[in-house]
Amino acid sequence: MASTVMPSTMLIGPYRFKVLLKDTPLIHDGKSCLGLFTPEQQEISIKDSRGLQRLQQTFVHELLHAIHYYRSFEPSISDYDEIMDEFGRGFLLFVKNNQDWIRWMMADTYSSRIELPKVTDIPGLITVGAYEYDLVPEEQLIKDSREVMADTDFEGLKIKFYPHRGINMVQAAILMHVFGAIFNYRNFNPCGKDTELIVEELALGLLLFIKQNHMFISWLINN
Repeated sequence: MASTVMPSTMLIGPYRFKVLLKDTPLIHDGKSCLGLFTPEQQEISIKDSRGLQRLQQTFVHELLHAIHYYRSFEPSISDYDEIMDEFGRGFLLFVKNNQDWIRWMMADTYSSRIELPKVTDIPGLITVGAYEYDLVPEEQLIKDSREVMADTDFEGLKIKFYPHRGINMVQAAILMHVFGAIFNYRNFNPCGKDTELIVEELALGLLLFIKQNHMFISWLINN
């Protein structure tokens, strides 16, 4: 499958969004912008660009706005764990329903062809920027005196998870901490920040994560 022709629709939960490339200016709040998410029309508009990386970054930014809309939460007044959890659950749903978009975001050139491996067992590590995290199953995880599904050891570069639940619960728990690792890589604390700033920081790290972790993304898709 060719990976460089940008797909024209995407599915998040019950919503199907059109994705449109525009060669005319996009205006939001009186300012020119590269991308625009309009939930009323269920559309994402992206300013046409000669750079594939710029198109991909803009799409991921608007994708996160769509996830924010679908999950119906307000990042600027949420705590850290809630922000990671809500974006992680929305992104997991996107990955499972939009393989054509995943292949397109993995492409590094306009002539790339991306074929995902068939991965059914969880990979042993993921890469986030310059850091490699081991994915470590644990029989019990305790944080703040309560059991949790996953936890991150940033100093030891480990994401620990409890494997004995439904696969989607395990995947969502790990993704929550993947998003935390992205925030850590970007050196960004989202608590109390404006939604637009949170989305921008997360989008830059998320696109890099998608490109670096074909095996992990395939595991999300195939289970």
